[in-house]
Amino acid sequence: MIPPINLREAPEGVLLDLGSVRETAEVTINGKAAGVAWMRPYRLDITRPVRSGVNRLRIDVTNLLINKVLGEDPSTTPRYIPNTAIAFPPATSGPWFAIPSARDCSAP
Repeated sequence: MIPPINLREAPEGVLLDLGSVRETAEVTINGKAAGVAWMRPYRLDITRPVRSGVNRLRIDVTNLLINKVLGEDPSTTPRYIPNTAIAFPPATSGPWFAIPSARDCSAP
């Protein structure tokens, strides 16, 4: 949980640097969508949604779909990627390794 940020006055420009997200980060400020960072550098201009007073920041990080597939019980994993004809690789036909996500990394 990110603590609220209290600003005396609205800044002229705010750039949010998310560091090493790895995949996708959706940013919400004060309950409103502020943008999605999906490639390097993981930075967003959040000047418009930031206001004077208390600001609440929420960052939702989405990992790779293959990591979810590899971590699930094969009997509950769909055989095909939804809405495509592409088959998931069998988890037992390795070597398959989970790719580190934002939780596994520390920001530089």
